[in-house]
Amino acid sequence: MSQQSKWAEIRNDYIEEDGVFHVLHVDAWRTDDDNEETEVIAKLVGINKDGKSHIYLSYHNPDAQIDPYAKEVIQEADKLLREHLNDQFLQPHEAIYPSLKED
Repeated sequence: MSQQSKWAEIRNDYIEEDGVFHVLHVDAWRTDDDNEETEVIAKLVGINKDGKSHIYLSYHNPDAQIDPYAKEVIQEADKLLREHLNDQFLQPHEAIYPSLKED
């Protein structure tokens, strides 16, 4: 955690699949208390369209746009979601085009 952050912990460790949409929630806690309720500070929604990953970012807490720790975790979330989308795109195509499969 950064000394400048208002959050003690921020995580981006699960992706929900809702039809063609892949949703990654960025959750935060202000303290280290295990009983504290989480706050969704941002949500990234991804979709594969025309063989390209498209990601839309929605801030649910305006401080997440300027908080250094939140910005870092959101950047990591973007990368994680892009990798997930690329994997989802390649899986069905590997059966048709085996050359797409990595060795």
